[in-house]
Amino acid sequence: MKSVALLTLVILGSVFAIPSPNPPQDIPRPDIPPPEIELNAVDSHAPVLGIIPVDTYLYWIAKVYPVESLIENLEDSIAGAQRRLTKIFHLTTTEDIPRGTPCADITVLFARGIKEDGNLGALVGPAFVNAIRKKAGNRTVAVQGTNYPSTIQGYLQGGDPFGGRRMTIDVRYHLIRCPKTKLVMSGYSNGALIVRNSATVLTDLTMRKVSSVVLFGDPRYPEPVPNVSNSKLLNICHNGDSVCRLGSNMVLLSHFLYVRDVEKAAEFVISRLGDS
Repeated sequence: MKSVALLTLVILGSVFAIPSPNPPQDIPRPDIPPPEIELNAVDSHAPVLGIIPVDTYLYWIAKVYPVESLIENLEDSIAGAQRRLTKIFHLTTTEDIPRGTPCADITVLFARGIKEDGNLGALVGPAFVNAIRKKAGNRTVAVQGTNYPSTIQGYLQGGDPFGGRRMTIDVRYHLIRCPKTKLVMSGYSNGALIVRNSATVLTDLTMRKVSSVVLFGDPRYPEPVPNVSNSKLLNICHNGDSVCRLGSNMVLLSHFLYVRDVEKAAEFVISRLGDS
């Protein structure tokens, strides 16, 4: 089953990736077969994380992450896969905004998924942030990962309570300190629950100051996000993702593949900068 999934994923990835002009020499590169099917769900032709092609990144996600597992059994396998992915691609999995930093034009608050390293993780956060910076033009971008223990226990509780409080504090702090910044709230998987829990606590007046909300693999999809208008919300759920489609605790490979969607998500963020 896994070999079939890997082959399918590699075929899909080759359709929407541009070969890197100067690929990192220390990253093993897969042999990509010719595309055999048309990929309609993804419209992305840009590398992720600078010059790393999407197909290469997806290949290694499929290679090191489980194809199918109950969420209760994922903790060790996710942690190990995360470490391998971080090492292969030399990922920066933590971003903080030091106190005293000048206000940025765009401020991104991102909550990572279960057992991901740092405060951004590896599967979505770094690539999403990179895509926003690339599309921001002359605008400055500041990024704060949500510092919380992203555990399976917290996920099963409906989102870690500390994580929700932490994001709520970050939202209030950055809106007070930098009232002109365009604030983006975003999260992947468990992190999407953190965003939801924070939005529930924050007042409607505060949430109206938020420029956009972007969720990946949201376990409560397609429920509305409290105090967030549909025009400001992008909630991405893959058709084959049982976590967000069915609310299931069975995690399939498609739940780990949201790096495919970071370009579309970044375009949405930029398009909503005038809304808050």
